[in-house]
Amino acid sequence: MRPSSILALALLLPLLASPALGAPADDPRPIVQASEILAKIERGDPVEYDGVIVVGDLDLSGLDLPIEHIERNWNEVEIWGLTTKAKLINSSIRITNSEIQGNLNFSGVIFLKQVIFDDEPKFSELAPEPELVFFDVTTFFDELPSLRGLPGYLPSETQFGGDSDFEGAKFSCDAYFGEAVFIGNAYFDKAEFTGDASFKSTVFKGGADFRGTVFSGGDADFRWTQFSGGDADFRGAVFSGGDVGFGLAQFSGGDTNFGWAQFSGGDADLGGAVFSGDAYFMDAEFSGGNVHFTEAKFGGYANFGGAQFSGGSVNFETAEFSGGNAYFRGAEFSGGNVYFTEAKFGGYANFGGAQFSGGSANFERAEFSGDAYFEMAEFNGGSANFAWSEFNGNYANFEGGKFSEDVTFVNSSFDHANLTLENSKNIRILRLSDANFGNRCMICLNETDYERLYVRWDAIEDALVYNGEVYLNLVKNLRNIEYFEDADDCYYQYRRERQSMRSWREVAKYTDILGWVTCGYGVRPGYTLLLGLFVVLVSAVYYWRRDAIRRLKGNEDEGAKLSDAFYFSMMTFTTVGYGDWYPLDRHRNVVMIEGIVGWLTLSLFLVTLANVIIR
Repeated sequence: MRPSSILALALLLPLLASPALGAPADDPRPIVQASEILAKIERGDPVEYDGVIVVGDLDLSGLDLPIEHIERNWNEVEIWGLTTKAKLINSSIRITNSEIQGNLNFSGVIFLKQVIFDDEPKFSELAPEPELVFFDVTTFFDELPSLRGLPGYLPSETQFGGDSDFEGAKFSCDAYFGEAVFIGNAYFDKAEFTGDASFKSTVFKGGADFRGTVFSGGDADFRWTQFSGGDADFRGAVFSGGDVGFGLAQFSGGDTNFGWAQFSGGDADLGGAVFSGDAYFMDAEFSGGNVHFTEAKFGGYANFGGAQFSGGSVNFETAEFSGGNAYFRGAEFSGGNVYFTEAKFGGYANFGGAQFSGGSANFERAEFSGDAYFEMAEFNGGSANFAWSEFNGNYANFEGGKFSEDVTFVNSSFDHANLTLENSKNIRILRLSDANFGNRCMICLNETDYERLYVRWDAIEDALVYNGEVYLNLVKNLRNIEYFEDADDCYYQYRRERQSMRSWREVAKYTDILGWVTCGYGVRPGYTLLLGLFVVLVSAVYYWRRDAIRRLKGNEDEGAKLSDAFYFSMMTFTTVGYGDWYPLDRHRNVVMIEGIVGWLTLSLFLVTLANVIIR
């Protein structure tokens, strides 16, 4: 080949190689090899590039850098595979408006100087500070619903194209990954952030691994972050520095796991977060401040079993558990008031054994489409409010619950849902006023311990599970709160239920029937009047048909009319005499019996009337 041909081919090779190396044919940005950047880092020289395409892996593992010994426990070394030697990065790194196509390996390093992978922060609160580690990178911003259009926003086009490994890395100052786009997997497991850490509006298109990551210096900001490519794993993460924000974050790529995570620094805000897969917060500890899941949406199984909320108030107001079950069994709420106001539970809601000891528990207007389990739950911090709530599953189970204040179900609806408060203790006031019990649902108050219960008898008469002690306690309670007619109705049904359960072989069966017919068990004076009228009419017919009475003055052979017999029977029944009539000798025993029955009936009427009217 002629020398001129070789020279021409050499000049064309870079152009032919550009598409193969990942740069579009019409992309004007120059290509920089990763090896060039690594060489500068190894020498400790500043690294500054703007508007370039970095080709190759930025892998620091093979560089000859200063080493610092780090104390690590057995678990970190043997389980996590971390080393006790960390490489120190002395170079200041600034790569802006660029695309990094290869993998990034900064695992186990310590950043000592400024590292920037984008232009300056988009807003004043993100302005660079001395010794700032800043990874505020972004691309494909049209996919983000967060900051676009806000005053002062300037879009960027920088992205991480491969996997990004920061496992075990230590950020000795503030670190900003705001608006970054990680095309590959992002590994931050066992990393440590000793200053503020911002991942606001970041997009993770691969998996996001934050297992055991420590945020100890300042705030951890994940607002508007999108986890769209895989699982978001925060198991065992520690947020001890400041506030934690996951507000409006979207976990759409897979499951989300905050199991055993610790939120001890400040408030934890997950308001408006969307969990499309399963969300795990089992045994997580929220001890730093208030916790917000307001308007959060859980599309899968939500597991808060054993979680501890001890820092402040807990707010799940208007949260939606629409895709699966909500599991709060054994959770502890000891920091302040708890709000599940207007929360919607699409599957079963399990709060069995949960402890609400920090303040009141508010479930007002909550919707339980599945079973609601609160058995053995403890409400020791304040009242338990379920007013206007809807229970549409099969059970609203509070069996064995322990309370210290009021329990409110005012205007709540139980559609097919059996309300069980059996063995519940220490309820000050149980409010069931205007509650609706439909579709043959039942109420169990067996051995329920309450000081006062406010409810109208007609609201629960068809739903209350029979128990003699329950009925008698309820009668006493209704009298104490001056619901006298309700108390009478309750007692009447109690006696009717008890009578129906007795055997016909029992003498008490017949005495109960006698008490029912004569006076409605002492609470129906109208029954006594009807009985008296019946006796008078029967006796009158007897006297008339049997020609049993005569007028004192007149024709003794002339029989009495029916009206005369009724008059005579009434006088005899009321024991005021016979008037101008007298019985024939052979009928005197009947007259005597009517007189005795009349005397007893009138006495019974007066007693029953006094029992009803005089309280």
